[in-house]
Amino acid sequence: KVQQAVTEEYEGVNLLVEAVVTETEPKYKEEELLLIQDCLGEHFTTYNANSADRSQNLINGTGFINGVVMLPGEEMSLHDYLYPCTVENGYRSAIAYADGGYVDSIGGGICQISTTLYNALLKAELKVLTRSPHSMTVTYAEPGFDSAQSEGSKDLSFMNSTDYPVYVEAWASGGTLYIGLWGKETRPDNRTL
Repeated sequence: KVQQAVTEEYEGVNLLVEAVVTETEPKYKEEELLLIQDCLGEHFTTYNANSADRSQNLINGTGFINGVVMLPGEEMSLHDYLYPCTVENGYRSAIAYADGGYVDSIGGGICQISTTLYNALLKAELKVLTRSPHSMTVTYAEPGFDSAQSEGSKDLSFMNSTDYPVYVEAWASGGTLYIGLWGKETRPDNRTL
């Protein structure tokens, strides 16, 4: 009857509709988000944009973490955002490291996202909780500055160890992968890392 009354003309018919309203508090308050103004740390890595499948994996994976907001004390695990590495989840087969060699793997290349984020974390001085190195050196990072990802075993996780919200900006385009961590700068200008 309600649908008929709304879609058809009824003269002289009074229609009473009772609406159910549910109020939901937003996860973030405007005043918290307005504090996110400073780049705490950022890092760029490069990749071969002509490798279409690996490029797609980087574009896809950075899309999963771009825009994440972390309140003080919150933790983030890349496993929670990047997996599962499936075709249905937008990934393609590309070269990946496994057991000291190379293999074709759905999601191949997402370690570069982990590595780029790891370097941005070091520059932002956020607390790294877990990080695993590769079994071989990688071309997009100096030795010791890489971070491997492997579903169910190797992960990069960290905590927003600041007193303010942190926003993750991530993208891959044209051979450049970028990750920036934004928040409120409270560290002294004259510090050295």
